[in-house]
Amino acid sequence: GGNVHHSTGSTVAGAGIGSTAPKFGNTSIAFDGVRDFIDVWGAHDATPGTGSTDFNFGSGSFTVEAWINLSGSVANEVEGDVEKDNQVIFTTGGWPVAAAPGWTFYLYGATTNHRIAFNNTLGQGAVAFAPDTDHREFHPLARKWYHVAVVRDASTQEAPTGYIFVDGKTQLTWADTGGMAESTSSLRIGDTTHAALYTAGLYSFAGYMDDIRITKGVARYTTNFTPEEGEIVSMNSGSV
Repeated sequence: GGNVHHSTGSTVAGAGIGSTAPKFGNTSIAFDGVRDFIDVWGAHDATPGTGSTDFNFGSGSFTVEAWINLSGSVANEVEGDVEKDNQVIFTTGGWPVAAAPGWTFYLYGATTNHRIAFNNTLGQGAVAFAPDTDHREFHPLARKWYHVAVVRDASTQEAPTGYIFVDGKTQLTWADTGGMAESTSSLRIGDTTHAALYTAGLYSFAGYMDDIRITKGVARYTTNFTPEEGEIVSMNSGSV
């Protein structure tokens, strides 16, 4: 397994705990889609606002996952159209500006034609920009919970493989042989790290997240699976 760290974070510009739409328990993390985010600086003794190597995965295995619930374009409409086009779930840099090293797990495209993708400045996940025949699109409905995960299995060094899952079903796989870009940023949840694009609010996440888990050193899923239906109550080896 990998390393276990108790992380610290800073809630900025309104992102916080809310009771409006919990997945498990009584609360979830709420993002209003206008420059809300949470920065995670890494290990408990990290300096607030600085980058961390905790979320640089190098050539190893990893799993990044969460439950997400997207806001709708019509107030209080259940399972209607999603409110926003491009939305960042997690990022340490990179997309949509390749000059910044790092990786991003995100939704992109028109709200009626969303795709779910993973990208970093070394090129893994570039297949996510390939024609529609190379992957299935993701058409989320508003105010509905989805489990999303991106995984790299590096157990076979000659043939590491990347995966994206939605609700435990494989959406995309790719050969992932180049390693990961090493970011100097903290982990950001819910928005881009690019200053100008953040100010414009173009990539802000609108909705709710619950049971976020990042596992460094372990590929938790390599085939279709049933997402856990309950709160994560312990952090196994490899979790951050």
